[in-house]
Amino acid sequence: MSETSDPGPEAKGGSAQAADGGPTEADFSAGKLRWSDIPGEPFRLLFPLGLLAGVLAVLLWPLFFYDLWFQYPGPSHGRIMIMGFFGAFVIGFLGTAAPRMLEVRPLRWVELGVLLGLFLTGTTAYFAGSLATGDVAFLLLFAGFAGMLALRFPRRSDLPPPSFALVLWGYAHLPAGLLFLLAGGTFGTGVPWTALGMGFVAEGAFLCMITGVGAFFFPRLLGYPPRQRFAGGATPDSEWFRRAATPFAIGALVFASFWVEHMIHGATGIALRYATVSAYLLRMVPLWRKAEHPGFLTLSLKIGLAAVPAGGFAMALFPDYRMAGIHAVLLTGFGMVTLVVATRVIFGHSGRRNQIEGRVGFFGVILALTLAAAALRFLADIYPGSYGAFLGKSAFFWIAGILVWARYTVPLASRPDPEE
Repeated sequence: MSETSDPGPEAKGGSAQAADGGPTEADFSAGKLRWSDIPGEPFRLLFPLGLLAGVLAVLLWPLFFYDLWFQYPGPSHGRIMIMGFFGAFVIGFLGTAAPRMLEVRPLRWVELGVLLGLFLTGTTAYFAGSLATGDVAFLLLFAGFAGMLALRFPRRSDLPPPSFALVLWGYAHLPAGLLFLLAGGTFGTGVPWTALGMGFVAEGAFLCMITGVGAFFFPRLLGYPPRQRFAGGATPDSEWFRRAATPFAIGALVFASFWVEHMIHGATGIALRYATVSAYLLRMVPLWRKAEHPGFLTLSLKIGLAAVPAGGFAMALFPDYRMAGIHAVLLTGFGMVTLVVATRVIFGHSGRRNQIEGRVGFFGVILALTLAAAALRFLADIYPGSYGAFLGKSAFFWIAGILVWARYTVPLASRPDPEE
């Protein structure tokens, strides 16, 4: 796969950039997306569906506290955010990027239809409070998508960068975690199946995938010299294997760290995974350096990446405030990084690659709203007497940030790339 840099806006057919980095009139009047193109770029459907699932999941809390939702939303909220929100972005991103990296045939409509059907089934089941049904649906979704890529793998012409060994480990955490969650409602209490399962799907999966993707992708976004390259063929050489050995070992260590946390010593297991992953990511992405094109997008990426180990070590040091720490990891960390990557995907596939290097002013609003939501969510755990009030305000700010992001990105998901 080519390592050349993106052509300029003329070659990409990009339109003039709006002052705030959002769509211009030309974006809404651009050519229509062909129906046959959508399966090869499933993010165009899955990103908006993930947003909808996330907004509805967060709304459950204020609805509950105002007596408009009569079922305690805790378990459903967590599952919908992890599987529905983050899961949609994972499948949307990998379903678009993986076939291109392997240089194989993209997904077909029948395959995408199966994935969408399982996604809607699982999300609906979670909203209805049927956690086991939802877990089975998402287990089939993640296993099915992996099978679709596995069938294409023998026909590959290239391989992803070595750091994607961590992406493989991260993805493996999803079906493994769902199996453990299902086991938690079936087997005895000798093994903490439910705690292990939630750790796998909420932390391990995205910790590994963000680090594996980020080692290759973030230097390019920040304008740093890349340290990860494609194999350059279907069969990797010894150098590729050498570079893949470290991320593969880190993925195995993250997997094992949950057993250490729940079976041996909690703080040790938590610190082990966050310290190891952070050290590798900083080696690949020197975040202390100034970005080539500084702006709110790159600032949001750096803040999101910093929030992940900060929340992780907070969980290790202050176990009584574990929920505050995990929300720092998920809301400020994984959530912000997910939106940055998704913005790059949407802009890159709608003929606006050049504009991602600009200020992208609307992301400053998203960053402010997300940080406000995170602060209020933290206060909810510090002041339990005002838990509902803080949680409702946090939900409002997070949803506001998501709606701002949707306003400036979702319309572009229906715009084709002029180069293609």
